Amino acid sequence: MRSLILLYFLSFSFLLSAQIDSTMTQGTDSLLKSTNLTFTSIELDDQIDDQSFSGLLNSNQDVYMRNAGFNFSAGRFRVRGMNGNNFHVHLNGVPMNDPELGFAIWANWGGLNDITRYPESGAGVSASDYSFGGLQGFSNIDLRASTKRAGTRFSYSSANRTYRNRAMLTHNTGLMSDGLSISASISGRWSDEGYIEGTSYSNMSYFLSIEKVLNDRHTVGVIGLGSPSLRGRSSLATLENYELRNDNFYNPYWGYQQGEKRNSRMRGSHKPIVMAWHRFKLDENTSFQTSLYSQFGEYYQTRLDWTDANDPRPDYYRNLPSYLEFIGETDGIAELENSWANDPSFYQLDWDAFYQANGKNLHTVHNVDGVEGRTHQGYRSKYIVEEAHSDPFMLGINSTVLHKLSPTRRINGGVNFYSYTSDNYRVVNDLLGGEYWLDVNRFASGVLPGSQGAQNDLENPNRIIELDERYGYNYKMHRRNLDVFAQYSEELEEVDYYIGVNLNTQSFWRDGQFRNELHPDNSKGESEHLNFTTGGVKAGLTYKLSGRHFISANTAFQSRAPLIRNSFLSPRTRNSVVPGLIAEKLSSMDINYMIRYPRFKARLTGYTAAIKDQVSIFTFFSEGSNDLINLITNGIDHSYQGLELGFEANATPTLTINGALGHGQHLYTSRPVVSRVIDETNEMEPSELSYLVNYRVGRTPQTAANLGFTYRDPHFWFAGFNYSHFANIYVDPISTRRTASEVDGLVTSDPQWSQILEQTKLDNSGALNFFAGKSWRFDYKYYLLLTANVSNILDNKDFNTGGYEQGRPTASNLELFDNKYGFMFGRTYFAMVRFSF
Repeated sequence: MRSLILLYFLSFSFLLSAQIDSTMTQGTDSLLKSTNLTFTSIELDDQIDDQSFSGLLNSNQDVYMRNAGFNFSAGRFRVRGMNGNNFHVHLNGVPMNDPELGFAIWANWGGLNDITRYPESGAGVSASDYSFGGLQGFSNIDLRASTKRAGTRFSYSSANRTYRNRAMLTHNTGLMSDGLSISASISGRWSDEGYIEGTSYSNMSYFLSIEKVLNDRHTVGVIGLGSPSLRGRSSLATLENYELRNDNFYNPYWGYQQGEKRNSRMRGSHKPIVMAWHRFKLDENTSFQTSLYSQFGEYYQTRLDWTDANDPRPDYYRNLPSYLEFIGETDGIAELENSWANDPSFYQLDWDAFYQANGKNLHTVHNVDGVEGRTHQGYRSKYIVEEAHSDPFMLGINSTVLHKLSPTRRINGGVNFYSYTSDNYRVVNDLLGGEYWLDVNRFASGVLPGSQGAQNDLENPNRIIELDERYGYNYKMHRRNLDVFAQYSEELEEVDYYIGVNLNTQSFWRDGQFRNELHPDNSKGESEHLNFTTGGVKAGLTYKLSGRHFISANTAFQSRAPLIRNSFLSPRTRNSVVPGLIAEKLSSMDINYMIRYPRFKARLTGYTAAIKDQVSIFTFFSEGSNDLINLITNGIDHSYQGLELGFEANATPTLTINGALGHGQHLYTSRPVVSRVIDETNEMEPSELSYLVNYRVGRTPQTAANLGFTYRDPHFWFAGFNYSHFANIYVDPISTRRTASEVDGLVTSDPQWSQILEQTKLDNSGALNFFAGKSWRFDYKYYLLLTANVSNILDNKDFNTGGYEQGRPTASNLELFDNKYGFMFGRTYFAMVRFSF
């Protein structure tokens, strides 16, 4: 065993010596000041993935995960550097990872803290009673009413983060004499404006669980929950934007409308989950649990749309001094900088100007709905607020079984099947003073007589769109999924071990509802059905050095289908699938040393993992060619190696010291193939290699450490502080920047060579946090608790937590399209009073 551990860490040290891929073509210095300006249609979606990472950290009871928890999530930390689709979340045993995005959306049950506080979880590859699990681990939140402690709890919280207020009421009956249990909770979170200007927040969450014990063998229950929310979003921005406003939390998404702040990027979501379950105890050794479940509702995001008008975004690159410098009009820079400093109608959205432009645009549409001679005259909106929907409906059945072969041996398994459909479409949310919108594609030319653009709905050409009518695109995405897993485990005197397998088969396809003029034969109706059969195997062993010291090892090998969102070239316009689509390959191994004493607990882990054959896709508009471009990167491989350390020590009966360290090297390990497809013609340009080998995986610190001290007084109060430090933070590289064509005509001594190829590493930083609380008990049944914490006490607002490279730069326009970044909040607080009985 010692030899195995030594061999592992020697191999890990070798991997740390890797160097950046440098096999690039070289040429002569002939840089030209030509432009190929682009803007991307993909913005970092408000760190939507980070919901899953912070939820993952806070959900886990492992000593490392528990101590990393909230403190690491402030730095956008990802466990082992991986995306959230490698962590599997279950509600009452039912898998809850999103069928399209891959990760669990914790916001679907956000605000129900009293119900979700104590999940069962496992870190990394581990044994699980609920599914095969993921490389990061698993979590199961038990929603049965009988498991909730009887009593009533009310709390109110005040904060200055994403929301300002929270109120929560929960009541649990416990198991009553008639075998009935009821658990109910309601919660509200709201704010006119959060920490970032222009970001409102409104949320009301609800939960109900009813359970009935029929007899010694049968128990049934029903569960319903949801978390409807509407929130104003914020954006990442370039350093130039932040410097012009002298504000690292500048948000270009909002502006004044008649003196009131209005955000153009609102996100609304309400996706209730309901399930009915039955637990059947066949005998003392065998039990089954089966659930019928469904999720439905809506998810939408708003944003500005415009036609025959100037780009309204205040952070548009042509509104920046760097653009004037680029085109040689330096005389206007001082005036532009003054506008950025002093004119809100310039550096924020100018809603009043949108209404004014729409109210003056009297326009006549000919051949309305394709009827020759039919006209429509009115005030056509140049600017509108669109509302893009992805509304899910899922119906499934999940069943698990546990059978004890003996007191030390057991076998368990399960099957999960679901049918999923998402309805994807766009509607007009607000005409902004105009009377109608014309449903044509402003990026492409139409061929019909009198057409003012390519028709989005060819069967209803020149269609007049009013409020809440679908336009632009309209399609459904379908998925049918069957997953089966089995696991055997045994506990011996000195060794525990398990082995598990899984098999997954799925089919997914697009079903277009509009016939798009650009792709009349490949847009309406069903696409090719993409079918994947994948599987995996995992195993783990724990060697008991003593009753307090343990060594364990876990390994897994599996394959999985690509995400739906990465499988279609442009699902908004056509049925075309990404060429060369194959299943991803995953592998993982970790070795752990664990100490468990009443006053000291620790885990030290070394891990290595790899995920291969991934694909990514996004669409951007190239001003140089005046085309929408679908950019596909195929064959992305990542490797993850690192160490994890977590500990908790009771130094005295009243003083606890805890800490966590996560240090890794997470790399790109392949030269993926980059392809560009012209959206209008579906024509693919010649593919080329992207030299990404040994670039760092971005969007997360690769090193994070935390040390904390907590004092718990015998008189029922506590106080403590902790410090979190983050290092080795890299901006995620974009594949097109590392191709031979991007440096064609350059030599290695050119400054543009390094500017194009080098990966940005951000400065190390950290935050000091404080927390305290006090509790009282009255008449032995009433309890009052006051708690408060202050994060980032030193008000460090300059900690750049990560960002991304824009897809538009070339050697000729790097100065126009800098990386976009986000910063950690400055000093924030959270205070709560809770009364329970």
